[in-house]
Amino acid sequence: RKLLSMTGKDRPNVVYVGTPFFDRDDKYDTGTAPFRALGCRIERLMVAKECTTPSPEEMRRIVVDWADLVMVSGGNSLFAMLRWQSIGLDQLL
Repeated sequence: RKLLSMTGKDRPNVVYVGTPFFDRDDKYDTGTAPFRALGCRIERLMVAKECTTPSPEEMRRIVVDWADLVMVSGGNSLFAMLRWQSIGLDQLL
């Protein structure tokens, strides 16, 4: 609730980035459950694999224009940082 209150919105837009856990569905489900229960809108940004990575324009729309809060999963931080650098997500975050 503390993070949500910092957005200044009753139902903030939350972006879930699960790259450190290689975009696993189970981690997405458990990680976003509390936000869903509070009525937040959630967008999942899947960038661990090339085939699921959106265009740079779409990533900008989601992360910069739409998100009120960005949630990053735990896991392999080195993999995530290297992947984000290779696709430019590090600059958007």
